[in-house]
Amino acid sequence: MPDWKHRIGLIARALVVTENEIIVAGPPDTIANEPLNTPEFNQERVIQKMQAKHEIHSGKKHGLLMVFSRKDGSLFSQQTLPSPRVFNGMIISHERLILSSAQGKLTCYK
Repeated sequence: MPDWKHRIGLIARALVVTENEIIVAGPPDTIANEPLNTPEFNQERVIQKMQAKHEIHSGKKHGLLMVFSRKDGSLFSQQTLPSPRVFNGMIISHERLILSSAQGKLTCYK
């Protein structure tokens, strides 16, 4: 049984675990936090959400970088990124977080 679990509203494409943190990057999940059984969530709304999801996955929209506590899963920080990360496009080296974007750019954070 897990110690904790949270729905984060993010499709994890890259994940790094440190001694105290879990760092996750990827596009926002445009449908996950929306109830499916409401009158507002009709076929037109689903189509709009899926089009937005396609734009996000193709690198036309922003991505998210989120840092969580390993101990209890609480959110330490969240940052909007100019584009989503590529699959497994994140590493920590020499106390720096290096990200690779869907736009072909590398970003380094200390």
